[in-house]
Amino acid sequence: MSVENAKKFFEDLNSDSKLQDELENIIQKNNNLSDEQRKNEVASFAKAKGYDFSPDDLEGLEMSIFDFSSDELSHVAEPDETEDNCVILM
Repeated sequence: MSVENAKKFFEDLNSDSKLQDELENIIQKNNNLSDEQRKNEVASFAKAKGYDFSPDDLEGLEMSIFDFSSDELSHVAEPDETEDNCVILM
C-alpha cells in the first residue's frame, strides 16, 4: 500500500471516464458518509480495480495533489455554482 499507488489511481481516474462514472456512482450512493468513511470507500473501490493503497495513503496524497505553482493555479477555472454534477472525494 502506498501513496504512489493512490497517485496512479487518480492519474488513471483522470483519463478513464468509465472509472470516473463507477466511482461517482459509489460516492452518490454513500453521500451521507463522513470524510473518513468516504476515504475508506475510495480505497476499497480502488483496491477492487487493482490499486492497493490505504485510506491513510490518501492523507499524504491530499498534500501533494494540491501543491500547485501559481502558474498552474492561473489555469484553473472557477467552478460554476449552478452546476451540481461535481463529485467531492475528500
